[in-house]
Amino acid sequence: MAANQCAILDAPPHFLSAGGVFPNEAMAWGFEGWTKTQFDVDANGRVLNQRAVLSYPPFVFTKAGVQTVAGARWSKTFRPDGGVGCGGLSQQVRFKMPG
Repeated sequence: MAANQCAILDAPPHFLSAGGVFPNEAMAWGFEGWTKTQFDVDANGRVLNQRAVLSYPPFVFTKAGVQTVAGARWSKTFRPDGGVGCGGLSQQVRFKMPG
């Protein structure tokens, strides 16, 4: 199955882990928010071509959301050509105040 078919027909890779940092300015202001991201996952489970689709509040969480997704790891996927494991996945990253 080709990478562009994965998100439509095949089971996507399984999410394993992600890091991330709450933006300092948002923490100081007491803002919570989210970023909807889209990305590809290579056959080894690493994220490629990460991008923000939408963020709320705008501009406050965009960079942090993209960085969180960029560091995420997914399960490995066998692809005969060794290329992208799955293309066009979406994930929402939520930022909540601690406590």
